[in-house]
Amino acid sequence: RERIQLPSMTLERLRELEFPLGLGVKDVVERFLDAQRVSDELLVESVISNRHYLRYRFFTYVTSKIMLLEYQGKQNEAEELIKMRLTAVKTHLEYDIPFKQAVLRAENGLKNAVISENPKDSILSYVNRKPVLELNALWTVTYSALVAWNEKARFEGASAVPRDTVDRIRLCAAVLDDTEEFQAVLAPELKLLQKVIGSKDADRSSFVKGVEDSALQGLGVLIGQ
Repeated sequence: RERIQLPSMTLERLRELEFPLGLGVKDVVERFLDAQRVSDELLVESVISNRHYLRYRFFTYVTSKIMLLEYQGKQNEAEELIKMRLTAVKTHLEYDIPFKQAVLRAENGLKNAVISENPKDSILSYVNRKPVLELNALWTVTYSALVAWNEKARFEGASAVPRDTVDRIRLCAAVLDDTEEFQAVLAPELKLLQKVIGSKDADRSSFVKGVEDSALQGLGVLIGQ
């Protein structure tokens, strides 16, 4: 497939092109189409700035709209949407494939730490001099594993969980929590999740109050990934 050339964007440019939070899918599609009508480059920049909106519902809506327009004989409008969808998909993949590859490497790094004689030293060795993408992937893998095992224990009972393995994963998570260099580069949405997961308060709605937009947008991207 022909790849999208991702532009280099400043933080100011990203903020300039951000859509308001809480837009409906129809409004998001219209804004992307407006950007495309100006230029293909502006559409790519707009997609990058609003990747948190590229969820399953978005692509389902666009595809169904294309089918309706084609059925109605409105081929020009359908082709405009097809072009926009293709650009959105390509741009989305260019950003997400590196993260997914980093997740695979992180899964292997966590596995090696868990089966090693010293999980703490092993996980510290893994994070040493790793780029930010790799560190965020490692956090995602580590905490996803903990949540998955906790859910299994909740529904199937403690006997269904390999306690030694879970304890070792929990030790790795504690190392990440206590490493200042790691916490300093952790993405805002992961810091938010870290607080929620670590809270013993049954009512976790308070964590949402005062949360920055970047954290909420990051959560949308993470869910999409």
